[in-house]
Amino acid sequence: MGNHIIIPSSFTGGSRYMQQNYLDAMNLVKWFGYPDLFLTVTCNPKWPDVIRFVESENLKPEDRPDILTRIFKIKLDSLITRLKEEKILGEVDGEKKSKLPNPEDIDRVICAELPDKELEPDLYQIVCDNMIHGPCGNDFPFMPCMKNGKCSKGFPKDFTNETYIDDDGYPVYRRRDNGNNVVKNGFSLDNRYVVPYNKTLLKQYQAHMNLEWCNQLGSIKYIFKYINKGPDRITASFYDAKNNKKQHKENNDRDEIVEYYNCRYISACEACWRLFRYDIHYRTPPVERLSFHLQDKQPVVFKPSQRVTNVTNVVSKPTIAASQFLAWMECNSYDEKARELSYVEFPTQYVWNKSDKVWTRRKTKTKSLGRINHVSPKSGDVYYLRILLNKVKGPTCYEDIRTVNGTVYDSYKDACYALGLLDDDREYISSIQETHHWATASFCRSLFVMLITSDSLSRPHHVFKETYNCLSDDVVHVREQEIGVKGLKLKPEAIYHLTLSYIKKSLLSCGLSLKQIPNMPLSDHKYIQDSCNMLIQDELNYDLSINNKKGGVFFLYGYGGTGKTFVWKTLSAAIRSKGAVFINVASSGIAAFLLSGGRTAHSRFHIPINVNENSFCSITPGNDVAALLNKASLIIWDEAPMMHRRCFEAVDRTLRDIIFPKNNDKPFGGKTIVFGGDFRQILPVIQRGNRSDIV
Repeated sequence: MGNHIIIPSSFTGGSRYMQQNYLDAMNLVKWFGYPDLFLTVTCNPKWPDVIRFVESENLKPEDRPDILTRIFKIKLDSLITRLKEEKILGEVDGEKKSKLPNPEDIDRVICAELPDKELEPDLYQIVCDNMIHGPCGNDFPFMPCMKNGKCSKGFPKDFTNETYIDDDGYPVYRRRDNGNNVVKNGFSLDNRYVVPYNKTLLKQYQAHMNLEWCNQLGSIKYIFKYINKGPDRITASFYDAKNNKKQHKENNDRDEIVEYYNCRYISACEACWRLFRYDIHYRTPPVERLSFHLQDKQPVVFKPSQRVTNVTNVVSKPTIAASQFLAWMECNSYDEKARELSYVEFPTQYVWNKSDKVWTRRKTKTKSLGRINHVSPKSGDVYYLRILLNKVKGPTCYEDIRTVNGTVYDSYKDACYALGLLDDDREYISSIQETHHWATASFCRSLFVMLITSDSLSRPHHVFKETYNCLSDDVVHVREQEIGVKGLKLKPEAIYHLTLSYIKKSLLSCGLSLKQIPNMPLSDHKYIQDSCNMLIQDELNYDLSINNKKGGVFFLYGYGGTGKTFVWKTLSAAIRSKGAVFINVASSGIAAFLLSGGRTAHSRFHIPINVNENSFCSITPGNDVAALLNKASLIIWDEAPMMHRRCFEAVDRTLRDIIFPKNNDKPFGGKTIVFGGDFRQILPVIQRGNRSDIV
């Protein structure tokens, strides 16, 4: 299977690092609700502190990213301290929430207008330098914010005399048409181009500080999926492509560390931030990540240098048995107060001592919030164990976790059902059945796939069994539309497996497969392989067939009007009357148009445009075209004299290669082929003659 080298969540900036921090932030939302305000701060290279230093050294701000980084960190720390102590924007300690219930409270902390130039000249200048968007629009289509002829940030905004909340829950800030404006790049900008800000903070820090009222979950997702969506990427590599790449390919290895270095790029300021070991992510109160595991299945970490013979020594270490999860149950056995808390509530009253591997009571008023590590519903028992850990209080062993009202259940899933934490999917079964009354079966299959991908179903295989009639109702009709056959008759087994194949196709578009769904039946290819080959089905769409396995090559000669086309139609009718495959091709498009199901020879046989004495057709053994040619009982090739002999030789070599059983000693692989045409229609060859001489 190869080796999978991963980047752990402890690596700053990695994908797992960002995912864990995102889940920690969502845990804060779970405890305290949505955030109220969203503040973004940008470093200003024109800060007086920066300018004084670079001018004394005869440098530019971008020449000293370390100075920019240190000054920004100082101001950021100062900002956080002021927000906590002076409460400029309200309470930010996570206990009390600064709700902004009406537009007046929003106007108190957020402004989206130009200050009066006479009354507040300093603030006016700061806003003009840092908080004006644009100019953009039709006069400046080259600006970065312009997408499809419009500003992607929505500027200019509309004038409004009062702040209000729109129907979608977003604030529309007050932007009065009071005549205040500023000229930038020869363009007059008014209040419609002002980025929302806080006056007190802007005057203090003199930088781009966008303050928005949010009170929505989307702001958390914005932080982790946009701002920290990952570093910039470049097309570059720093390892031996000839040796390493070949070795990884042979061993089927995947090394996320190599992939990370191959594609990440960080700026000079970000590099300095990392070198100074400043925090990438900060939150308060802290979140304690709680690990858990099934009985005797705690994870074991050891170095690659420790060989397999030493694994026993690694597992037998005392620290392996003292996991965070087991220590919690041990604490419950002797501490009565601990038994009043669930696992997720435990960090609020207790502290995990990593060195001693024990839980101790918290001695300070500060507390941490617990977050049980996330697992997918597809993980099986460990997923149901996680559900129980959010509810069960004071267990001292694994049996206590599975015990409900004095009954010890065999599995964690059964215990979840007993507690009512899982349903039996009846509402989803009823939903699909009810949907089937007004929607097509294709829509019901899409609904079923949506429920699977959203992890809404506890037992997908049970839901499939109960709603099979709804999911398969239109399979025959859909198959008829795909292959162009009316009155198609399919066996129940074929309908069953076709239904699974349609569900599988929808799952694949979502990055899943039927194999990843526990107990879900799999589609059997032998029932549907012929119906999946559209070329075969196209040729079977007739009321005919013959059985001729002798093979042979024939030529029907006749000039125009003698009835060659009639003969072709008669042969096709006779052969297709028995349900066999009959192929009609012609050297020209006009001639092919006169034949039933006709195609040009180049189109059907994939003959190369430039053929030579060694050419093959672009048909590989086993593909759909090869399967069609194997099934063909007769091939008609009209207007054959119009083609170069190398085209026939290429088809001959190809058929000898792809026809089974092999008949290399027979022309065209043993297939029966009838050529037709009129040699008198071939133009004469006149040496050194021009077009008029030949015609």
